[in-house]
Amino acid sequence: MVMRIIVLWLALSCAGCGVDVRDAPSAEIRDLVTRQEAGSSSRENVLIAPELQVRRFRMRFYGYDTVYYYLLAETSEQNPAVPVYYLVIDANYGGRARHYETLKTAGAVSNPANHLRHDTVRCQIFGDMTDSCLYRDRADFVLNPGLLQAAVKTGLTLTLASAANTVYETLDLPANYIDGFLQAVQTDNARAFCKDAATTACRPTQP
Repeated sequence: MVMRIIVLWLALSCAGCGVDVRDAPSAEIRDLVTRQEAGSSSRENVLIAPELQVRRFRMRFYGYDTVYYYLLAETSEQNPAVPVYYLVIDANYGGRARHYETLKTAGAVSNPANHLRHDTVRCQIFGDMTDSCLYRDRADFVLNPGLLQAAVKTGLTLTLASAANTVYETLDLPANYIDGFLQAVQTDNARAFCKDAATTACRPTQP
């Protein structure tokens, strides 16, 4: 009976979980990348990769600490062929407030965070009589294009940490995920370049 209750609880807790694309082929990742036009947010034209996540169960807080993350490429009207790449995170957790301030690569290269928002979701007394809070943090980090290009065969491991080097999470970007996203960016750049029908390079090849 207890086992059935646990299985039911796990099923309900994951009712809103998205499809895990971690093992999807590059072509599928490419086709799942979405476009957001200028004016629909504070950003200009952006391409957004499907969301990945890392989760850790916290008994004290009756649920999971979850970090959702994805790649994003932004282009401007002035320079549409040179996108700026970001890793965007959306962290939901309980306990002490965290300081997502740096993103580190295996080579110890550290990128500072651009903090988008920090929210206290709620504070309460939990089951072990601990008075604590649940938080939501959103931030993004600029990624070097060369770093992504070099990882299309190997994947990329990134670490979220504070400025004082407190490590919070390790995020992995699989090789197929990076490759599919860069394919989508390349296709989108070519489409933008070919908006002008008179562009010689975009004319169909004559048989």
